[in-house]
Parts: sequence; C-alpha cells; structure tokens
Amino acid sequence: NDPAAIEQMNAAMEDAFSDMDMDVGAMMNEAMGSPSSPPIALADLERYMKMLTFTDDQHQAAITIFKQRFENFAETGKDYPRQMQDMMNAMMKKVNEAIRSGEGGDPDAMADKDFQAKAAGLEAKIKKNKTDLETGVLTDLKDLLNKDQEPLWPKVEMARRREMATRSQLLMMTVGAKVDLRQVVERFTAKHKDLPTPATTAMVAVLDDHDAKIDPLFTQILEMQTKAEASQEEMRANSGKGAMPDMEKMFAPLRDLPVIAQRLRRAHEA
Repeated sequence: NDPAAIEQMNAAMEDAFSDMDMDVGAMMNEAMGSPSSPPIALADLERYMKMLTFTDDQHQAAITIFKQRFENFAETGKDYPRQMQDMMNAMMKKVNEAIRSGEGGDPDAMADKDFQAKAAGLEAKIKKNKTDLETGVLTDLKDLLNKDQEPLWPKVEMARRREMATRSQLLMMTVGAKVDLRQVVERFTAKHKDLPTPATTAMVAVLDDHDAKIDPLFTQILEMQTKAEASQEEMRANSGKGAMPDMEKMFAPLRDLPVIAQRLRRAHEA
C-alpha cells in the first residue's frame, strides 16, 4: 500500500505500453483475420475449374467474374485496416490514461465498452465482406456448369471443406493434421509430368477414396470452428458489459478437437 511504490509501478507499466514495438493493426488482423486476405483465391478457382472439366469459354467467364467480385471485395474492405489501427490506438490510449491516473488495476477503469462494440461491428463487416466474396464466387462457378458437369459439383464442395479445415487455426498444434494431401500430390504430379498414366490414375483413385473417408472429420472441424467463433463473440459482448468471461464455456466447443485432429493425422498416415 506504499503510494510511492504504486506510483513507481504505474510509471513502469506506462513505459512498458509506450515502448512496446508492435504493429497494433497486425494484432487486430491476427484476432479478426486480415480484412485484405480473400477467403477464396484465384488458385482455388483454378483447381475447382479443373475438377469440373471447364471448357476454355467457361474458364474465361469464371475468371472475368472472379476479378469483378475481387475488385468489389478489395474496394469494400480498403479502409478496414486503418479502422483497426485507429481502434487499437484509442484503446491503448485509454489504458495509458488509466495507468497515469493510478487506476491501472481497476477493471472498470481499464474496460472500454465503446471499443468492444466498435470491434464487434468491424469484425461483422469484415466477415460479411469475405462471406459475400466466397459465396458469390462459388455460386457463379456453379451457375456456369452444364448438365454433364453438374454431377461433379459435390467434389468441389468436398474440396472446399477440406481446404477450409486444413487452413483453420484449430489444427495448428497437431503435426500432420493440416496437410492437404491432394494438393501435395497435385504439386508432385505437376513436377513429374513423365509419370505413367496408370500411376497417376491410381493416385487419383486413392485420393478420392481418402477424401470421402475423412470428409466427416473436416465437417466436424468446421462445425467446431463456427461454434467457437460464436462463443468468442458472446464472450466479447459480455465483457463489454463488464462481465467476467466464462472460459469453460468459451472452450467447450473445442473439447473433442484433440481426438478429431489425431484421427485426421492417423488417416493421413494410413
């Protein structure tokens, strides 16, 4: 309870915040997902068109539409990084002011309900912008199919689930679980074009069977991710009202993740 010691501690905390060598915008990007990073890329589109046996005309139409949608995506989200930076700067300023006033240990003084509301609003905008691009591109692609190609569409849906699950941060800590075997094999066959046709045909057949077997695991992972995101949104909303976060509830959707990740890794090894 020594006033001089408390003042010295607050000054040290303020210096620590002031001296932090960090890009606060990058911190927000990590938390929310970079607003400028598209959820579906041209390379993804090229893979899907190959699966769907697109003609040259279909290919050109799909590329043209994709570029138009991507331009809209980039235009809509062009100010989001700056807004992230401004919000983080305002929050850090409030923290520093609380420290200077001697209220650094008071949760009410440190809380910024306005920041919580603005961050949630910006995150919703970023998510909508990404969802609009992804949904729009896939819808456009499906609309270009002819009757002979329509039965191939489930392969694209399965590929999308596989790619989204292997890109998920939920699998980050499980060695081997994030591997997309199909893309590994595709890169290998593209590099070794002299492989005999029976060999490549056999590899494709094995991959098709493998994808079908592990698709339910990818579905579970994506469902977990959706529930975890909803839980995090609820936690942020409650924390903006001054409530303490329920950590057990927040992590409940991920309870079965280690088991599923291990099953996925073993399936790849098999």
